[in-house]
Amino acid sequence: MGKKAVGYLLYNFLILATIGIFLLAVGGWRAPQVDPARSGFYVFLGLALPVVLFANLSLLVYWCVRRKVWLLFPLAALLLHTGYFTAMYQWPGGGDESRPADLKVASYNVHAFREQGADIRQTVRQMAYLFREEGADVVCLEEFVPAPRFGLDSIISRFHDWPHVAAGVAITIFSKYPILDAEVIPFPDTDNSALWVDLLISGQKVRVLAVHLQTTGVDRAQRNLSYQSRNLSVEGSSEAMEQMQASYRANAVVRAQQVARLRQMVDTLRMPLIVCGDFNDMPSSYTYRAMKGDLHDGFKDCGSGYGGT
Repeated sequence: MGKKAVGYLLYNFLILATIGIFLLAVGGWRAPQVDPARSGFYVFLGLALPVVLFANLSLLVYWCVRRKVWLLFPLAALLLHTGYFTAMYQWPGGGDESRPADLKVASYNVHAFREQGADIRQTVRQMAYLFREEGADVVCLEEFVPAPRFGLDSIISRFHDWPHVAAGVAITIFSKYPILDAEVIPFPDTDNSALWVDLLISGQKVRVLAVHLQTTGVDRAQRNLSYQSRNLSVEGSSEAMEQMQASYRANAVVRAQQVARLRQMVDTLRMPLIVCGDFNDMPSSYTYRAMKGDLHDGFKDCGSGYGGT
């Protein structure tokens, strides 16, 4: 009798868990549509979406084995997030490789060319070699901060395959095609910015927009949390966790504001546009949905494998 009672309770608990986790998945689907300034709940739900979807997958397997109708809930949750899955992973060889690309654009946050144990000259040389081997026509570099001993002219000399250069605020764009115009889009009260250039390609103007949005702010808060944890400080760990949550949401709000400013330009543009850069956010975020708008996600069109960077 005791085993039956425990089994009954466990069964009903799993039903409730299935419904609850399904509702979290629905909330995660809603998250990209809610401005972070309106609700912090959806910000963190979008961040936790991989865990929520894994839980739904586990429950789907369980209910399939049990052959119970409850499998419909996790199945519906996973189908609801098809767009998220395709933004994160593409089957190898799924892109259209039947013809060479008309224009190949590379984007990379170079982190001021800092690499542990490596000289900046070596780092710059290796990056230029990488983009050359990839056949990039346009190279957009975020956190482009030359060192005093190896300045802008020195770096440009290593990128001689791309003779046309536009330098912004910690963003630089190198191009094999002539640059007709360029403009920096500053983001007030931050170290971030955007830079666009108009290129002349086979007689047609094409705009390339390189973006570096606000950081998540998690790294610094995480270091503080680790320090408090090592010192076995419960109060300090609790405060560090609160600071991490507050920082993440505050920076999500800033990214949303930055995207709104970029959309003002994008929505009025009447020429081909390519947007690239470091967005500091996930496909389950408001930032991604707002920035994408009616643009095509290049990874969805021709990506391969896992899309993490």
